[in-house]
Amino acid sequence: MRNIVLGISYDGTDFAGFQKQKGLPTIQGEIEEKLRAILGEPIKIKGASRTDAGVHAKEQVVNFLTASPIPKERFPRILNDHLPPTIRVIWAKEADICFHARFSAISRTYKYFLINKEIISPFLARFALVYPKPLDLELMREAGKQLMGTYNFSAFTSERGNTVRNLLNLDIKKKKDIIIFSIEANAFLKGMVRNIVGLLLQVGREKVPSTTIKEALETRIDARNFAVAPQGLFLWKVRYKRSSFKEA
Repeated sequence: MRNIVLGISYDGTDFAGFQKQKGLPTIQGEIEEKLRAILGEPIKIKGASRTDAGVHAKEQVVNFLTASPIPKERFPRILNDHLPPTIRVIWAKEADICFHARFSAISRTYKYFLINKEIISPFLARFALVYPKPLDLELMREAGKQLMGTYNFSAFTSERGNTVRNLLNLDIKKKKDIIIFSIEANAFLKGMVRNIVGLLLQVGREKVPSTTIKEALETRIDARNFAVAPQGLFLWKVRYKRSSFKEA
């Protein structure tokens, strides 16, 4: 058996998320269906991150086991000929049999795009939140520093179980009218990024004090009340050890 690893880019607008769900269009479902048809064998792909409904990916990573002799470099073209245009395979590699797209990852980076004005191009509406309210970016940056490190993020998710995560970086930049939140962590919880962004926006509007961040980390408030819409969110990059992949 071979372990094939794919980099996937997708527009998540019309999908019910990455993870396969019965009767609903999903990224995993589309890719597995096409791989089964191409390879003639049952295929189960594993993803680095389970993006929610409406969330996009610049570079999701998946892997699957196959007995097929097809050279890895041919997978992007073959799959792209069969996948819908909203899903593209952008690269293919081969890894040792023990590699797992999710559990072998060192970190994930998500980016959230917000356009800080009232009227935007209709071509951007699928990929950014329109948010014309005035914002204090410095307040937001200072508040975001409180999230850096290893904390229990249970107030930022509907998940239960182990909700401790290590947030490695949080950066907020503005380019003209576009505000970009970049958040890197060892792993993320369901809805975590959208709830963090939403809470920081309330701080930036001075609707809540920056101490609200600490209250959320101490689970004294439910940060899910601040969630922003999914269309501005992208899985941007998944990081692995260089030794994870076989040399060409």
